[in-house]
Amino acid sequence: MKPKLIAADVDGTLLNSAGELTERTVSALREAEKQGIRTMLATGRMCCSGLVLARKLGMTAPCVFYNGSIIMNPVTEEIYFRQELDAGLVSRVLAYYRKKGWYIQKYVNDTLCVVDSSDERTQYYTAITKVTAVSLGEKFWTEPSVSTKLLVCAKETEDCAPMFEETKRVFGSELYVVGSWKRIFELVHPNVNKARAVAQAAEILGISREDTVCFGDSGNDNEMLRWAGLGVAMGNSGEETKRAADAVADTNDRDGLAKFVESLLA
Repeated sequence: MKPKLIAADVDGTLLNSAGELTERTVSALREAEKQGIRTMLATGRMCCSGLVLARKLGMTAPCVFYNGSIIMNPVTEEIYFRQELDAGLVSRVLAYYRKKGWYIQKYVNDTLCVVDSSDERTQYYTAITKVTAVSLGEKFWTEPSVSTKLLVCAKETEDCAPMFEETKRVFGSELYVVGSWKRIFELVHPNVNKARAVAQAAEILGISREDTVCFGDSGNDNEMLRWAGLGVAMGNSGEETKRAADAVADTNDRDGLAKFVESLLA
């Protein structure tokens, strides 16, 4: 039986390692839409970044951004759900990170805010997501702000795990701390994850879990893959993500998502 909804992560799943959306992927997802299957994004990316991809793919179903912190209609930009971090908690996290000398960035009203946009870690992130960072200098640390999420980027991949574990130890009861991409992990509201958001989007569409297929490759996709009627891990996923899935596709550099979607449509 063909699914009624396909939800796809972006980085490492929908896009190849060069950050490209291949013609085969565009063709497969557009064909799914032609056959009456709704398609949507389920990404950690900002709305402004993800909407570009959603529109290129002709998506009209609610899309999930910021790891589930926002659910938005990609056509009208109507927001169905928003769950942000309060300014007091954000200030405490930033103070802790400043004391540690660790890098962190925040997202305010769909704007990427950093201390200094010339920082190598900011450059690493913006090269992936194609967004512009706003430098706030000292105000980054001192100006209270409600944030949709916080994102941490380590200088080296091996530095990421200790930072991740300490952040979970100190703030784990107040934040959902989850890995997303190599040197990067993210901090969102504890009531937020992709599974809950995709479930809510499916409910808006009147589509059941059993009729939903989800694709992902990283730790922030695991709940979503377990929740889906059919969870599909990319071939480039880590072992934990593959264990969370029902099936494993080819890698993102070999059009794994497109191939799997094509098989669903055949």
